[in-house]
Amino acid sequence: MSAATEELLRELVDMTAAMCDACDRHEVTAMALATFALARGERLAELPEGTATPATRSLARMLVSLDERLLAACDTMRVELDRARARLPRPSDRNDNAARMLSDVA
Repeated sequence: MSAATEELLRELVDMTAAMCDACDRHEVTAMALATFALARGERLAELPEGTATPATRSLARMLVSLDERLLAACDTMRVELDRARARLPRPSDRNDNAARMLSDVA
């Protein structure tokens, strides 16, 4: 395996691991990492014969598949977060509710 291919593969593995960590912490950066890793993985998976070993291309394809699933999970998480935010009272509503509660107590 060439040094450039090895470096690209190492970078892809590191990005995928960072993306998994970000997803565990529900960080928005996971989406950006997944998008970038997917592009890098697809590039590695499509290297011409002789440039990368079949095992390297197989690993790249596996990581691309993982990245695609993580992107889908990020999309789902974003939709769920938007739904949760929509259910939260707006700041002005919270102030009105607090004022109402205080007037009820007084």
